[in-house]
Amino acid sequence: MKMMCVQERSFTEEEEQKLGAALSLDTHTLRLLLEALSFILEQAVYHGVKPGALRILLEQIGIDSEKAEIFNQIRLKSPSAIINLRLSKEELSQMEKIQTQLDSLT
Repeated sequence: MKMMCVQERSFTEEEEQKLGAALSLDTHTLRLLLEALSFILEQAVYHGVKPGALRILLEQIGIDSEKAEIFNQIRLKSPSAIINLRLSKEELSQMEKIQTQLDSLT
């Protein structure tokens, strides 16, 4: 399995500090949590796991049903945004150009 290794962050340093304080997590633990959450969602999109199936799979591995439903809602609302979490700005720009070309064909 190929892993994406773009060093972009989803949150600014200030946002991470606020989030860490709200969750009572130190910086290292918060970053691990954010990376794990991103990985779960990215892999679900990459492997084409449907949102309802994602919830069931997460519950089967012991994640609370309420928390699994949160993943489910995120997956339902913005699948393309999840993929974009790890794309570089150049890759994202290339994808947007391709999308524009595809849109012009229809």
